[in-house]
Amino acid sequence: MSIFLRIWILRHRNQNYNETLTVDVDESNDQYQQLSQRLQRVLGRHFNLDRYEMSYFYGFLLAKGYITDSSNRVISNNFPLATQLTNSLIQWLKDYPITSTLDENTEESLRHDLINVNLQLTSFYIEPSTFVRENSIKFFGKTYPSFDILIHRFLQSIQTEHEITLDAPKWVNLYYGYMFALINNIPARLLKERVYVAVDFSQGDLYTEYVINSLDAFHHANIIIETNISNNTDIFVSDIYSQSVKQPQLTWEDPPTPEDWTNLGDIIENVRAKKAFALFNQPIY
Repeated sequence: MSIFLRIWILRHRNQNYNETLTVDVDESNDQYQQLSQRLQRVLGRHFNLDRYEMSYFYGFLLAKGYITDSSNRVISNNFPLATQLTNSLIQWLKDYPITSTLDENTEESLRHDLINVNLQLTSFYIEPSTFVRENSIKFFGKTYPSFDILIHRFLQSIQTEHEITLDAPKWVNLYYGYMFALINNIPARLLKERVYVAVDFSQGDLYTEYVINSLDAFHHANIIIETNISNNTDIFVSDIYSQSVKQPQLTWEDPPTPEDWTNLGDIIENVRAKKAFALFNQPIY
C-alpha cells in the first residue's frame, strides 16, 4: 500500500494522469463516495482526484483485499477474468462429486475467498515472495487428496482453456490460495473421502474407548470410528487378527507405540487417496 501510494502521488505531481476507468462504480455506492471524500480531504484541493484516478485507487483496494465488495457486483462487472475463474472452480466442485452437499452460505463464502485469490493473479499483479515453495504441497495432498486432485486439474485447465501462463511461483502460490479457501470453507465432514475405522479389542470396552479417544489425533484425516465392522469399514484395528475380515487390519497385541500410530496414519492416507481418485474417475453428467 505504501509503495502504491507513493508512486500514485508522485505520478500525479508529474502531471502524468490516468485517463482510463479502471473500475466503473455506480455513483450511489456509499463506500466509494465516502472513501473519495475522505481522500480528497487528506490530499487537499490541489490533488486532482477525478473519477479516473479514484477508480484506479479503488480498484487497487478491491484487488488487494483492503476493502470488500459485499455483493461482488463491482468485482464481477470490472474484473471478469477473476470472476470467470472463480465461477469455473466452483462449478468443478459441483461437477466432481467430492462433497455430499454445498449449501448456499458455504458457496457464497467460498466464492468470496476464491475471488480474492484470483484478483491477486489477474489484476495489480505483484510477484509473490512467500508461499512459492512446494515443500508443503505433499502434506496437503495427503491430508486433503480430493482438494489436491481438483486443484491440480484446475490449474492445468487455466493454462489451456484461459491461456494464462503460470510459472512455478504463480502455480504454487495459486495452489496454496485455492487449498486454503477450500479448507476454510468446506468442513471435512462434507467430504466423501471419509475413512471408516472399526475398533474392537478383547481387552474390553475401557481399552477400546482409550484407542478411540486417541484416534482424535487423526481428526484432520476425516475418519469415522465404528465399534463393529460394517459394510463401510475400511480399516479394522484390534488385538486379535481375524481371518474373516477382508479389510486391511492392524493387530495391536500391546498398547500402540508411536510406530503403530504412524502405520495407521499411513494406511488412512492410502485409503483416502484411493477414494479420492475413485471419485474423480466417475463420469460427470
